[in-house]
Amino acid sequence: MAGHIRVVARDDLARLAELIDICGFPDRDRAGWDWVLFGNPAQGDAPPGWVYEEAGTILGFVGNLVSDFIGPDKTYRGAMGHTLVTDVGNRTARAGIRLARHQLTQSGPDFCYTLNNNTLSAVILPRLGYQAWLGADAREWLEWVTAPVRLAASTVRTRLKTAGLPAPDWFGRMALERPGDPVAARLQREMAADWPEDMPGLDTVGPDALARFRDRRTAAGVIVRDGSAADLGWRRSDPLRAGGQVWRVVRRDGDILALIGAVVAKMEVDGPEALDIVELAVLPGADGVRAGRDLIARVLQTARRAGLARVRLRFAASLDSAVLAGLPRPLRRRQRHDSCHIAFHNPDPALRQFWRPAAGDADFFFAQRVPPALR
Repeated sequence: MAGHIRVVARDDLARLAELIDICGFPDRDRAGWDWVLFGNPAQGDAPPGWVYEEAGTILGFVGNLVSDFIGPDKTYRGAMGHTLVTDVGNRTARAGIRLARHQLTQSGPDFCYTLNNNTLSAVILPRLGYQAWLGADAREWLEWVTAPVRLAASTVRTRLKTAGLPAPDWFGRMALERPGDPVAARLQREMAADWPEDMPGLDTVGPDALARFRDRRTAAGVIVRDGSAADLGWRRSDPLRAGGQVWRVVRRDGDILALIGAVVAKMEVDGPEALDIVELAVLPGADGVRAGRDLIARVLQTARRAGLARVRLRFAASLDSAVLAGLPRPLRRRQRHDSCHIAFHNPDPALRQFWRPAAGDADFFFAQRVPPALR
């Protein structure tokens, strides 16, 4: 029986979770996927994703997260493909290819893109009409080590296990758990401590201030994701996460100069917890640069105090280089494959010239592993 593609529905979420598990992607329960697919306030009428179905069985899925991108005089719609998964070993090579092509050729968005695709997709996507994008800037991320002993112990343990040798549980003895002090509550307490008055929580900022912050950035001639109160409120409301996130701004005279969001995540199942910067927006000019630098410095302090192994930042090339000046020098990590691909449906040259993706434009806010202790 020939397979067909249809829009994903809530009744598909249990099967979707199975496919995620088969492919080894970070797991989410039904409520978690409902939030990702059906909670986005910018999605509008665009499908949140599609499934490939054959003989009544779902064999593949691709997500389709839509955002508004605002320029000085125009709004664009971007559709991000994510979570392309298939039922491995079940005649599904064509399912993945058909789903990726379907997401790419949808009508409506001004461009389709991915900022976090894996090695296999990096081979497939250019054959379907996507183009690799951003080059070395896309393959690199910055990393500050904030708990070197934890990180070193975990690295040694992993290498011993890979070699088939006994692995002392050094990492286990250095875990975040502390007797009588639940991890989620402790991390949230420590991540909320010692912030200055001019760096309030994002929950104290109203929609008008966020709109002014966006408009002041686009006035400089760049294209940025809308970042509205509704958008950021949704991104902070992951039902899978009981704690382990920090969202702060720098304010002066009621106006926002910079905004940061970071979540505790695990890159590897057995690895130590890290603090991933999943949102970073800075107002152009000296005041914004200083505010962005101060926010990153505070996040580094927070990670050290909480015992998190490292802080990661992707798409740092979208920032004014002066933001990083004066901070501890980060490691520059690189991957070999192209993780960013794009297809411009709108020929407007402004899109190619003035949109430089930032960390918040990708799917890192939901695509990373949430540590079990924070669920």
